[in-house]
Amino acid sequence: PEPVKEVIKKPEEMKVSKVPPQEKRADKPALKPEVVQVVVSGGLPKVPEIVSLPVQEAVAGAGRVTAGPDPGATEIPQEISPKEDPLLVNKIMLSLKKREDKAALMIRKPEAVEAQFTTYEDNFDDNVNNWDFFSTKAASARIEGGEYFIENKRDAGAHLVFHYFNFSHDNDYILEASVRVVSAPGNYSYGFVFGAKNAFSNYVFQVTGNKLFSVLRNDNGRREQVAGGSIKNISATSHNTLRIVKKGDNVQFFVNDKLLATMKDLSFAGNKVGFILDGKSEIAIDRTYSKVRLD
Repeated sequence: PEPVKEVIKKPEEMKVSKVPPQEKRADKPALKPEVVQVVVSGGLPKVPEIVSLPVQEAVAGAGRVTAGPDPGATEIPQEISPKEDPLLVNKIMLSLKKREDKAALMIRKPEAVEAQFTTYEDNFDDNVNNWDFFSTKAASARIEGGEYFIENKRDAGAHLVFHYFNFSHDNDYILEASVRVVSAPGNYSYGFVFGAKNAFSNYVFQVTGNKLFSVLRNDNGRREQVAGGSIKNISATSHNTLRIVKKGDNVQFFVNDKLLATMKDLSFAGNKVGFILDGKSEIAIDRTYSKVRLD
């Protein structure tokens, strides 16, 4: 903690002079200098001065010390001379110092507090988080061997699987998934769908089999690419980690810890989050991770 500064309050017309220290007596040890709060009787100034004085100099220079007031007391503060009752003066000094310490804590600038987050993680050892299981002519989904499998059985077109239906996109957040391609005989892409109202109004962050990425905005079925490019550090056979990080107005997109794009001021249609698989293919997700900042 910072050293406690001594506050001496006095009327504007009053001058505080530093009295030369008294000669040390052989039979009494000298008082140890401490910084305390001393209120000089006679009124309060408009702007108190900050002065650093040892205890013995403050008592000698002030002459008379006001005892109190205690915040909860109703009695009028009593004026006491150091010569009349030095023990009581010392008690007053200690009391004033405690009050000043407390006041210093109250006015100290608040320290930075780490933001609070809610974290979700799934390794697919079971289905405790209620992922969708289904099997139709168009698509299927299941958990098997610690992975969540999604298959799109159609040669063309996309299939979406929503999981989070109330994922706050106003706050800072992280979305992350570790994904591998199980099979893909033709052209395909996979990734996140986020900020979604439904299958027709959303954002998509996806990677393709020919090492490209894109960020798409779907507005009632009208598709627009808002970012895209090539990816060098992506595997066609092992797991790749896709990550979306929102901080303030910025949204960043990563693949295998490589920053690919940063977007600003995205307007989200809703709070749904899930996965998208475009083209005939199957993917396996062995881990999902998300972190949302609390208000």
